Amino acid sequence: MGPLKNRDSLLVLWGLTGIFFFSYIYVQSGRLADSLYGLGIYSLSWGGYFFYAYQRDKKLAEKIRQEGLGDYAGQGLLEEALVEEIHKAEKRILDQENQFLQDREKRANYLLRWSHQIKIPMTAILAWLDAQGIQDKNPRFQVFKIQEYIDHILSYQRLQGRDTDYVFQWLPLKDPLQKALRTYAALFIHKGLRVQMDLPEVEVLSDAKWLLFFTKQWLSNVVKYTQTGGLTISFQEGKLIFEDTGIGIAPEDLPRITDMGYTGFSGRKFDQSTGIGLYLMKEVAENLNLVMTLESQVGQGTRLILSFPKQAYKMSH
Repeated sequence: MGPLKNRDSLLVLWGLTGIFFFSYIYVQSGRLADSLYGLGIYSLSWGGYFFYAYQRDKKLAEKIRQEGLGDYAGQGLLEEALVEEIHKAEKRILDQENQFLQDREKRANYLLRWSHQIKIPMTAILAWLDAQGIQDKNPRFQVFKIQEYIDHILSYQRLQGRDTDYVFQWLPLKDPLQKALRTYAALFIHKGLRVQMDLPEVEVLSDAKWLLFFTKQWLSNVVKYTQTGGLTISFQEGKLIFEDTGIGIAPEDLPRITDMGYTGFSGRKFDQSTGIGLYLMKEVAENLNLVMTLESQVGQGTRLILSFPKQAYKMSH
C-alpha cells in the first residue's frame, strides 16, 4: 500500500503510535531526553518508509507514462495516474459506443434504401409475367418469398433499433388477422389448406402493424410446414390461439425453437427455415407485452398461444 493511499489514516496512526512510544519511554526512564531520542528514531523509521513508498509509486507512474498510458511527468503520483487512465478508458468506451451506434444507423439506412430499390425489379418481374400471359404461379410465389425475406431483414433491423415505432391503441383483433389471411390466401388455396377463424367481437390494446407482422410470420410457417388439413384461429379467455395440422415440432427442439438462428429438425428436413422467423415473433410478442407459448407434437400439428394481459383486451357485447 502506497503512502498516498489512505494518507490521512496513516498520519493519524503515525501520530498516535508516536505519542504512545514517547510516553512509554518517558515512564520507563523518567528522562525527557531519552523520550525525544526514541521519538526521533521512530520518526526516521516511518520517514524512511514514506520515502521508499513515494519513490516506488513515482517509478510506477513514470512507467505508465513511458508506455503511452498517460502523461504524468513531474507528478509522481500513482493514484492520480490510475484515476486519469480510468477516465480516459471510460471516454474511449463511450466514443466506441457512439461510433457503433452511428455505424448501425448507417447500416439501417442502407438496408432501407436497398429494400426499396429491390422492389423495382420485383415489380418488373410481375409486370413481365402479366405481359407474357404466364399463368404459372410458381414464379409469383418465388417473388413473394423474396418479399418475405426482405421483410425479415427490415423487421430485424427495426427491432434492434432504439426507436422502434410502437403505437398502442384499441383495435378490433380481427383486423390484423384478416389482413394477414388475405396476404397468404393464394398460398393456402394453392396447397389446398383450409382456414377457419372463429373470433368473438373483441378489441385489444396493441400495435396494429406489429401484430400484423406477428400473424403474417406465423401464417408463413403454417404454409411451409402443413401439407394437409389447415389452420384454426380462435380467441378464448384472453388467449389468441392458432392451431394447425402441420408436421409439428420435435420435443427436443421446443425449448430452443425461438432462439436466433435455430432451425430444429423440421427446418433441416424441409430446408426452408432461416431460424429467424420465430425469433422475431418472440421479440415482437415481448415488446407488445404478450406471452407467446408453443405446444406441439410431431406429426399432429402445433398450437401457438398468444396471451393478452387482462387489461389489454375487452369483449364487445
